[in-house]
Amino acid sequence: MHIPFDIDLPASVALYTKNLTCRYEEGSLRYIKAGNTEIVRMIYGAVRDINWGTVAFTITDEHIRHDEDSFTITYTAHYRQDDIVYEAACRIEGGPDDTIAFQINGKALTRFKACRIGLCVHLPVKECTGIPVTVTHPSGESTITCFPENISPNQPLSEIEQLHWTTENNTAVQLHFSGDAFEAEDQRNWMDHSYKIYSRLLALPFPFEVNVGEALQQSVRLSVDIKENETETAVEIPDIETSIVSAIGISAADEPALLTAGEIEALQALSLMHYRAELDFEKDWQSLFNIHCPNAKAIGAALELVLFFTDNYREEIKEFISTISRGKYDIKSILPQHKGYKVTPPFLQEYFYPLLKRSFPSIMVGYGTDIYFTELNRQRPQHDEFDFISFSLNPQVHSFDEKTILENIETIPDIIQTIRSFTDKPVFVSPVTFKKRKNHDGAGSARHALVNNFDARQNTWFGAGWFLLCLFQLRDVQQVTFFKTTGDSGIAGTAGENSPLYRVLAQLQSFRAATMTKSVGASGTQIIFNNEAGKELKFQLSL
Repeated sequence: MHIPFDIDLPASVALYTKNLTCRYEEGSLRYIKAGNTEIVRMIYGAVRDINWGTVAFTITDEHIRHDEDSFTITYTAHYRQDDIVYEAACRIEGGPDDTIAFQINGKALTRFKACRIGLCVHLPVKECTGIPVTVTHPSGESTITCFPENISPNQPLSEIEQLHWTTENNTAVQLHFSGDAFEAEDQRNWMDHSYKIYSRLLALPFPFEVNVGEALQQSVRLSVDIKENETETAVEIPDIETSIVSAIGISAADEPALLTAGEIEALQALSLMHYRAELDFEKDWQSLFNIHCPNAKAIGAALELVLFFTDNYREEIKEFISTISRGKYDIKSILPQHKGYKVTPPFLQEYFYPLLKRSFPSIMVGYGTDIYFTELNRQRPQHDEFDFISFSLNPQVHSFDEKTILENIETIPDIIQTIRSFTDKPVFVSPVTFKKRKNHDGAGSARHALVNNFDARQNTWFGAGWFLLCLFQLRDVQQVTFFKTTGDSGIAGTAGENSPLYRVLAQLQSFRAATMTKSVGASGTQIIFNNEAGKELKFQLSL
């Protein structure tokens, strides 16, 4: 089956200095390269709201001038969202001396609160990981460290005025920052495939107040020194990998209801292994349980439960165990959570695990988070009373364009490698959604509030191709939950059964694939599935 690229990409402009190439696209500078070596993934300006949401902007007064070895771009970015009204005059220059500068002059037109305002620089993981880097601090002192290989839970580089490193092709790179204190985070924590350098240190309070007329001036300057390599070999190595296929399940709808006959038929055709359901013990959890159980049974899937307890967790746990003891339920796994914590707290795990295992030894009990891998990475398990590790994924935490969505898939193996540095227990990724589903960065109970996560691209061939690439990168995961049953972003109902995503998933699941192989060549990417009958199912991706 051919998977076409059916999304219109925004226009971009190819730019050059003497030895550097890059592209300008909608206010951002992307893919700065020396030859075939990527040096900087992206430079752009950003405003983040009180919940760390990225504020959209429009561009006016855009002027682009470029020739064979230099360019100048100017524009004004207008940020508008709720009470946020902010403008930034931006200037980007590249010269024949292989320097590139990005400057912004921002001004608040209203009073509002924000978590971040300013320039951000993304560095590519593949080209930087493990490479020594010298950090020059505002004090004039320097620190030598390395770009992290495993995902760093905290800021790997801090108090940055200047960075200097040398790429594998012997290009000396220097980045100079001015206008504020900068630091770097490992964005792979949020599935982004980059190291990000940004301003306003996270140690400072946030959100912070921005007053009318408050101005911001920042700049980033890139310079390179390209040295001749003594030997330069360009050997084409076929990119071919083979692995087993993870067990695939689905999440319940945001507003659970008993599935209709048509929805059951559509979901049965997918041969799903499990049905993920959340039970909130601040609410009428038993009514929801009485919806999820028949839904899971109807589509032939075991239950994967995520239980959100309160401070009254001891009584709630006893009530839950009493309930499931009175019936016959096909519960495969349970991830215990506490509504006041982002990761399973030790006191809850220590109480829940032995109590449940005493009555139901075959039910797997997990440790982890309903949120991003970030939280699990920062609060790793302190004991061994769990059967699996769990976290969620989505490719649109910080950026929402198609190129970034595809690039972020490459982070998944790094996440699994990092997990393997602290546990060898099975990994359940649950759920994987195309877009953020909850206000994970909200304060207090707001963190559990659902957000509108409908993205029309999920129901395109682009969405189907993203699913296949994501599934392959999850090859070392034992169990993965994709998407939802019904609703706007559901697999069944609305546009569901007619979407390319449903068609691909139905064909794959009916094939009962056991192994999968990915190959990347000049003609594109192929993912080939094989089943135990020795048959082959091939997808040709034009992504």
